[in-house]
Amino acid sequence: MRGWLGKAEMRLRAADYFDPGIYAERVARSSLVWDEFLNGKRPFLVFMNLCAPFLCKLFEVEPLEYYTNLEVMAEVQLKGIAWRLENLLDDEIPRAIFLDQGTVHEAIAFDLPIEYHPGSAPWGGHWINDIHQVDCLPPLNLVRHRSLLETFKKIQQLRSIVEGIPVLASVHLHAPFTMAAQLFNVQDLSLACYDDPGRVHKLLDFCVRSFVHFERVKWQYGISPKHLDEFVCWRESQTGYTRVWTSDDTAPLMSPWIYEKFILPYNQALYANFEFVHLHMDGCWDHLMTFVQKIRPNYCEVGGETDWEMAVKVLGSMTTLQGGILASIARDGFPDDCASAASRALDLAEGKARVALTIANEVDPGTPISNMQAIIKVARDRENKAGC
Repeated sequence: MRGWLGKAEMRLRAADYFDPGIYAERVARSSLVWDEFLNGKRPFLVFMNLCAPFLCKLFEVEPLEYYTNLEVMAEVQLKGIAWRLENLLDDEIPRAIFLDQGTVHEAIAFDLPIEYHPGSAPWGGHWINDIHQVDCLPPLNLVRHRSLLETFKKIQQLRSIVEGIPVLASVHLHAPFTMAAQLFNVQDLSLACYDDPGRVHKLLDFCVRSFVHFERVKWQYGISPKHLDEFVCWRESQTGYTRVWTSDDTAPLMSPWIYEKFILPYNQALYANFEFVHLHMDGCWDHLMTFVQKIRPNYCEVGGETDWEMAVKVLGSMTTLQGGILASIARDGFPDDCASAASRALDLAEGKARVALTIANEVDPGTPISNMQAIIKVARDRENKAGC
């Protein structure tokens, strides 16, 4: 597909999209605010999580073009930075242009088929079709790896297209149970927890070992070891720590029994390898809150449907929380609705938790700018009142 491999067809200069000086000031301010926040000098900050679905709709770009044409991908992200600088006075700004491959991380690591369709992000194929295949799983072999070599070539081409801003790439495998669901499928995996628990445990142990191995090797293919992408950015204040970012979006679909027996122990086994744990979980996981507490993540993205007040009460004393605003309110409500939701989220957390206030999960396509600005204004007004 045009733009993936071979000679670049065009050169995109960051300075043609935004003022480099203004951008540098914004990056510096963002770095300072996050440093103060993560070091306990600020009780909250605010930012908008603008991922590819939002940006593609904003700039009227077909997702298929975005994911299969590096020139389109780069231009959408450059326009996104310019749009943020002009419209959002929040505490975040992308530090680079990113090779955005969607969430098909297991498909890349295990060299599985990836499908591209109009109107959606890429979809990855499964690695196993029957739980009995777990008995003879080959170890993850990352030597001269086809899809990782292709990823490296895409990184190099993207760098030949973009000038004036870094180009980075990240591939970060999911948490063990969600990773197993990606390699198998969520329905059969959950049934196997009851029908064939021994093999499920074997698969989950394999996922932990594969995750750790992949983390040790991926840098050789030009992939950032820092988990950098368009919505995850490690901060300067965390330099020197062994760190991990994981998405565990399958977990909220499971019962407390499955979580306790099959998810919690393997998350704990994985996270024992790292000093700083950043956990992402979409959806509603009120029923799993006490188990997540046992993981003791350093930073937790709270699913929009999850009870924010409960998250503050159970996790707030040990974990930095991200979220607070339901995506549907931000998308379908009015500025006053969004301001009220932001005020409530900060009120509930005051004195109990440090909060990265944002629209949970990510900003839905079509979310009005006025609603995002209303959320940011609530945070700014509180900062001014507190003299921050």
